[in-house]
Amino acid sequence: MYGKPLASVSAQRLVSVVFASHLIACSAAGQTNLPAPATDYPAADGPGEVLQAGEPVAAAVITAQIKKGLEKRAAERKKAGNPRPYIRGAHPKAHGCLKANVQIEPTLPSALSVGVYQPGKKYCSWVRFLNSNENPDRPDTDKDGRGMAIKLLNIDGKTLLERDSSAATQDFIMISHPVFFINSVDDYVGVIRKVNSDSFLDKLLLPFSLGIRGTWNAYQITSLKNRNPLAARYWSMVPYQLGLGANAVATKFMAQPCGYSGWTGQEKEAISDPEIPSGAGPDFLRQALKDALDKEAPCMELLVQVRKPGMSVEDAKTEWVSDPSWWDKLVGNEVAPFVKIATLRFPENQNFDTPEQNLACEDMSYSPWHALPEHKPLGVLNRLRKVIYRDISSFRHSNNLVDPMEPPAFQLDQCGAGEWQ
Repeated sequence: MYGKPLASVSAQRLVSVVFASHLIACSAAGQTNLPAPATDYPAADGPGEVLQAGEPVAAAVITAQIKKGLEKRAAERKKAGNPRPYIRGAHPKAHGCLKANVQIEPTLPSALSVGVYQPGKKYCSWVRFLNSNENPDRPDTDKDGRGMAIKLLNIDGKTLLERDSSAATQDFIMISHPVFFINSVDDYVGVIRKVNSDSFLDKLLLPFSLGIRGTWNAYQITSLKNRNPLAARYWSMVPYQLGLGANAVATKFMAQPCGYSGWTGQEKEAISDPEIPSGAGPDFLRQALKDALDKEAPCMELLVQVRKPGMSVEDAKTEWVSDPSWWDKLVGNEVAPFVKIATLRFPENQNFDTPEQNLACEDMSYSPWHALPEHKPLGVLNRLRKVIYRDISSFRHSNNLVDPMEPPAFQLDQCGAGEWQ
């Protein structure tokens, strides 16, 4: 059930050398100046984890490739006089960072009452809504995956990202689709290289880096529409630990509008395939957030899904079934239902679209590894993300001449007793 970490430093170096050789052989440019492997790469020692050969060097290669792409875009943004020319390596366009009051379910089952999931516990949080595409200027009217990232404040205990271990924050990162299009180091390196390439042929060959299932998943994600970020569903895509030691299990989480499970089929269809408003502008999702907050205090739910034995921790391309179809029932696929674990309430009439708050939103960093040990990120993508997200965050902040404070000090004095005042 538990994947073993590399037995020794020499073994880690061996798989890194083997993987580096594979990268050189596959590289169209014949690149030989590969970066050194990440020295603090996380062990694959959680429920269901299995380390893939070459992960530490892959993390360094991917980080270097992303930095190259960010340098190119920063040159353009500097010419335009942008105060933050270096953007995020992923999901750079935000619709806004909103305040939300989070309360854990008061009657949570004991098996789920772990880490930050303490029954009745309240937290202030920052919630960032975003587009998935790497282009920060992409119009919201275009089809694209959307994202939701939650940052709980003032949690108890030290977290796993060493740089920010005393920051008292726990992050939940989600996208508007239950599965991803990558689940291996080969996939990730191939995609990043082709995305950052200036070659039209590389762009054309991108689907071959993903495989049939990965290409289909990518098509589904990039075909999504959104009319209101607060009226959508978001999934973690990848798993996270719940608990410690022999009692630890693998879970995934998701967010959805309050009461979604009781909606009619027509109501659910209205948010899964919404009509884009006529005359919508390039940033209309930001306006949709404003309109929603002007009318009411919107509400969303956070839910957790506990893995069944046959469900893969390492395969992010395959969904853990929660709502079985007739086919799932016919072939006997295991079912892991989602259980509501918390409620998020967004204070109405909050003015999030100010220059100061937008800069704080831009400077904010989210990472799966802003997490207590009880919620350790699992699987190859999460292991890679520890190095990539951390190093790109440092790269972005240092080049923008911004202190990478976690969390940003902006309006922290307005949080008291787990609620925004």
